[in-house]
Amino acid sequence: MGRKLKNQVPCMHVAQLLSLLVLMFLSTAKADYVEIRSTGSSVIGGTINFTAVLYDDGQVASTGNYMFNWEDNTAVGNHAEINTKYPYSNWSVTYPMNTTKPGDYRVTLKVDKSYVFWINIASNHIDYKLDDSLGGDMLLIQNDTKRKNNYVSTVKPVNHTILLRPSDAKLLAEKAYEVQTYWFRNCTYIGVINGLSYIAQYTEADQNYKIEALVVANFEKPPEPPTTTSTTTTTTTTPKPTTTTTSKPTTTTPKPSTTTSTPSHVNVTTPTQKQRRRRGAVAPALLEGKVENQPLPSNLTITAGVDSNATKVKLPLSLSPLLMDKESPYNCLTGQLKREPNKLTGLFKHYVVSKAPVSDFKASGQNWLQRGDMLRLQINCKGSPSLEMCIQVYNAPYNATGNEICRYYFPLETCEYNYTRFFYESKTVLFFIRNEVSEKLNQVTINMYEAKVQSQLSVVVVPVSFTLIAVILIVFGVSYYIQSRNRFTVEVADFNFGDTQSVDMEYKTFQQRLIDSIREVLPWRRRYSEFGSDIEPEFDHNGAIGGTFDNNDGHQRQVAAEDNENNATTSATNGNVNIDSNLRYNSLN
Repeated sequence: MGRKLKNQVPCMHVAQLLSLLVLMFLSTAKADYVEIRSTGSSVIGGTINFTAVLYDDGQVASTGNYMFNWEDNTAVGNHAEINTKYPYSNWSVTYPMNTTKPGDYRVTLKVDKSYVFWINIASNHIDYKLDDSLGGDMLLIQNDTKRKNNYVSTVKPVNHTILLRPSDAKLLAEKAYEVQTYWFRNCTYIGVINGLSYIAQYTEADQNYKIEALVVANFEKPPEPPTTTSTTTTTTTTPKPTTTTTSKPTTTTPKPSTTTSTPSHVNVTTPTQKQRRRRGAVAPALLEGKVENQPLPSNLTITAGVDSNATKVKLPLSLSPLLMDKESPYNCLTGQLKREPNKLTGLFKHYVVSKAPVSDFKASGQNWLQRGDMLRLQINCKGSPSLEMCIQVYNAPYNATGNEICRYYFPLETCEYNYTRFFYESKTVLFFIRNEVSEKLNQVTINMYEAKVQSQLSVVVVPVSFTLIAVILIVFGVSYYIQSRNRFTVEVADFNFGDTQSVDMEYKTFQQRLIDSIREVLPWRRRYSEFGSDIEPEFDHNGAIGGTFDNNDGHQRQVAAEDNENNATTSATNGNVNIDSNLRYNSLN
């Protein structure tokens, strides 16, 4: 009994040790991560490729003994176990057309690693979809460029190309016998063409179109063409024998002459097996989703697989001859699609908006400016809205390379813009204008110059003329003033005619004194008596005019006064003024 207990104790320790190792392996295994990628959804009958990569702590795991267990959840239950030493695995699954139903499915992957025994270290899953119709997109290729939106230019042809999913394209390239595309424009059937491309040009600007394409792939083997066999005919001609008899008794019989002739022209036809060729098959590169970057000529037409007896319809905006000998299986108005066995279809839609590109882009104005002048440019162009402009200024001289990138665009309501700015130095201005289908660049160089300012003749002549006139006037004025001053020299004399005369002056009225002043100015003078009046003449005692008195003293004084006055006047005229001490000047007030 004790021996059994002793034997069980080591076994328990070994089991515990193994469980610890398993837990350790499981804990380390949880640090791994497996990433799954696929070629995406596919049409039934196609093949999907799955790829798995194992990561350890964010890095691709090292080599080891791995087991990748793949499994999907379809009705068939496809699964695979791939043992490899590398941390990645690939699995391809083909879903037959007759046994697979369309729907959403999932592939689950479990990765095991061998230590002493297999331990699961990572797992993941990926979803995919199986469709009963072809999938992909319709591309608009114009001027060797894939259009990112619905806008196309009116001056370039547009290549409408159906880009299928990789799995669908591979299926059609390998198994389809005929691929045809039915084209519709604004829900109007315009024809069918072999292949997946259709070229048209939209010449009218600012128009909206709805383009639809129905791709029909036929997987039914066409019947073998009948063979024609022709045989060789040989004609043989045998002439009759000819016998000649002479007069001699000798008879000569020639050998029969046999002639065999064969016609010179013999048609020999051996039956040959006609090689099978799929009608309407397109280039594998196109089916695989690769669009060749080849320029599309404006007069390009598609004639591959076109029957010469078919009716060609040339549409107003089509550059490809389309066939109208087949009825479309799709009704655009009702949306009904006629399906046939052994055929796969795919419906693709794309909206198209035609736009006129920017053209006639020009800048008008004066680009040679005198330093200090304002730059004024008028920018004009043509094109469909919406328009945007961007302006960049560089130091002159500068030549645009076409690789410039302008970041700050502002909208324009119309293709007109007035650019006004002041520059102190020569500059180069780049104007960028774009719309949805084109972009244009215009370069304007602004040259600044300095001109020598020349004074006008009037600016010099007018001031000099007026200065001379002013000087002449001043000279003449001064001369006239001096001359007038010399002419009108006033000499003042003080006369004293005695007290009696002063007394006599006191008895004169203002009127008398005024008359006396006037008489002094006039060339003749009137004498009047001391008591005389200018208004009424004074009569003497004898009845005569004169005012003389009988007394001798008064008469003598009057005569003496007159003599003194005459002497004073004569002396003043000669310039010698002798002023008597008895004379004084009395001012008249």
